[in-house]
Amino acid sequence: MGERIKNMEKSSNLVRENHLEESRPDAERIRSYLKVEQKKLAIEFQEKQKDIPVDEQITISSDFHIIPPVKTYQEGHRRITEQYLRRHRDFSSPAEIMKDENERAGFVFEMLKTSIMHKKIGERFIVVRSSHYDDNINKVDNVLVDRKTGHTICALDEVSPKSMQDGESLKKQREIRMRNFGFVEKSEGFKAPRQIRIEQGVTLQYGIELVDGKIFCKEFHHLPIFLLNLDHEHLNQGLRHFLNDQTSSEYEDKLFKYFLSSFSLQIQGFKLNTEEYAQLPNDMRERIESLEAFLKEQGIR
Repeated sequence: MGERIKNMEKSSNLVRENHLEESRPDAERIRSYLKVEQKKLAIEFQEKQKDIPVDEQITISSDFHIIPPVKTYQEGHRRITEQYLRRHRDFSSPAEIMKDENERAGFVFEMLKTSIMHKKIGERFIVVRSSHYDDNINKVDNVLVDRKTGHTICALDEVSPKSMQDGESLKKQREIRMRNFGFVEKSEGFKAPRQIRIEQGVTLQYGIELVDGKIFCKEFHHLPIFLLNLDHEHLNQGLRHFLNDQTSSEYEDKLFKYFLSSFSLQIQGFKLNTEEYAQLPNDMRERIESLEAFLKEQGIR
């Protein structure tokens, strides 16, 4: 009986994992949107880096990932990235890579939230995906760069739809909260995990800063990181209702408001921990409060 239940659970997991196969055309539509928007962003980046040597210029890939400047990109980081991509892209052609990505809920959710955030607040923020190095090592999916102040104000991570179904959401929320307040848990054998003190917030090795209308690549510390999640049902609805142009569907508007409301709740969570919040570095608190002020402008409180 126990073996039968295990087999049923395994079968159910496979169904969930492949659930997005039917949504592959919708994923392609979002990928197409990002490619068009990337060309516009690339022109902006070129214009704002025209006086900077080519090997010091930061660029954006067709799927909105930060590409570090050749001169800045450390060789060790480059090797780590290449090894990471080989492990996760063990296919013979770009078409097979895209097919696999379009059927992975976590990857598609990252494209969807990047697209919606870019579409809705792209005039105020540069919304991009982190470099593959920062994605792999520093566990940062997206970054928001405030065009008004020129500063990168926060990083985003996500809970994949599959992880939500597997009950990992609460665990991830706890991990994010601990990272923001400067702790990580380490397990040692059969003993209870112990907390180790680390730097508050996250590090972004290859970030973006705007200074006097110019774009520079910069390393950031103490970035607050926020968590976004979406289950399979709402992800599929988001894919189906995404419009491949500058307009937004009613469902896109709902998801955007949901994302902003999630930021607001997490900021309130920061401030509930009065003593810990007061001990955060000044630049980290300034970033949190800058995002909070923007949310209030949007009517999110």
